[in-house]
Amino acid sequence: MRKSRLNNQDKLKVVCDDLCNNISDLLDVLDLKYSINAKMVSMCCPIHGGDNPSAINLYYTGDYYRGNWKCRTHNCEEIFKGSIIGFVRGVISSQKYGWAKDGDEACSFDEAVD
Repeated sequence: MRKSRLNNQDKLKVVCDDLCNNISDLLDVLDLKYSINAKMVSMCCPIHGGDNPSAINLYYTGDYYRGNWKCRTHNCEEIFKGSIIGFVRGVISSQKYGWAKDGDEACSFDEAVD
C-alpha cells in the first residue's frame, strides 16, 4: 500500500514548523553562531565555510512557508534545497562528512529529519 503524499507533506510541515518555532535551540544544537531578529536569522554560511556574517538569511517566521533560507555568497540552498530541512542537511553534511562541493558525501534527508 502506498503512503499518501499529502499525509507525508502534512507531517513534513509539522516538522518544519516545529524547527522554526525552536530556531534558537536548533542553531545551538548545531553549534552555530548567528544573529536573530523578529524576521530572520543571519550568519556566516556553515555549509561552505564562509566568513560573511550576513551570507545566510534564514526566514523562520511567516504565515505559509517558514524556514526558507538563502546563502547569498555561494547559493548553497540550490544544492541542499531552500527548506529548513535542507539547511540542516547542509550543516550536517559539512560538519559530519566534510562536504565542500556538489558531489561530495552528504547527509541524507532521512538523517536530517531524524
